Amino acid sequence: PVPMNAMSAPGLQPQQLQPQQFQLQQPGAPATPENYDAVAVPDWAKAWKHYRWEEAKEAWEKRDSLFIDARGQSEYDQAHIPGAISMPVSDFDASYKKYESKIKAAKHLITYCHGVGCQLSNKVAQKLWNDKGYRNVGSFFGGWPQWQEHHMPVESGPEPKR
Repeated sequence: PVPMNAMSAPGLQPQQLQPQQFQLQQPGAPATPENYDAVAVPDWAKAWKHYRWEEAKEAWEKRDSLFIDARGQSEYDQAHIPGAISMPVSDFDASYKKYESKIKAAKHLITYCHGVGCQLSNKVAQKLWNDKGYRNVGSFFGGWPQWQEHHMPVESGPEPKR
């Protein structure tokens, strides 16, 4: 097969191949909530709520929501949202069993992971929604990166302290 390039593609003229306009951030500039909120939610993850920064912060401050860290255990141990439980996708069943009473007692379940582009929090939310039947589950779209960018409190260790 002969590779096609823009000049040989039938029906395309060189002037039609303009680069798209993107607004790039300066290197090292913190992402803003608008950057996170503009990313589309995958079709398979649209059944549950997706929390924006302000909503996640408010839920954490009210202390009636349980944050669920979907990142790996070692990342959770290093630092996590205060009060969050660790529930990596690969260890979902054991984590669920360990924290079942906390999960059942929570008004809202909010999963989070590495933020935009990472689907671990949606995968844990999907298991809670589909496999366990929870309808009070949602995913914090900005996740751990957005939490840190806003200089929110963090805790470390293998168990939640809050």
